[in-house]
Amino acid sequence: MDTAQQDFKQEKVSIATLWKKSMIENYTNFSGRATRREYWFVYALNNALGIVLQVLLTGMISAIGEDSPLTLLPLLGMVALSIAMIIPGIALTIRRLHDTNRSGWWLLLILLPIIGWIALLVFYLSKGDSTVNDYGPPTSFIA
Repeated sequence: MDTAQQDFKQEKVSIATLWKKSMIENYTNFSGRATRREYWFVYALNNALGIVLQVLLTGMISAIGEDSPLTLLPLLGMVALSIAMIIPGIALTIRRLHDTNRSGWWLLLILLPIIGWIALLVFYLSKGDSTVNDYGPPTSFIA
């Protein structure tokens, strides 16, 4: 076992801490690596939060009344939040590709319907390198 792998220690962190690290602290960090767990926990949490917000917005709109001009406010908030999550989502995805020793440019496969999506899904599900790769050492935490 080489020294880089011996120095690698994993520490257990909460899902909230993982989300904060990935989506807030590394908002525009396109370098480094993201583990499978980090990627999928953040992905699942973002989708769960999106569903909760959709339900809340639907309730707010029905309480305000569909004909009211105030209906636009919750919708604009949701659009703003969605736009704000694009950059950290792309950064996290690129770091996930780095963990499998692939360049972030592989993300462009998303432009190829079906075949590209399947290839990316395989990359996201693949186990990351357990040693230092072209994009740095493995991350030092697990969820």
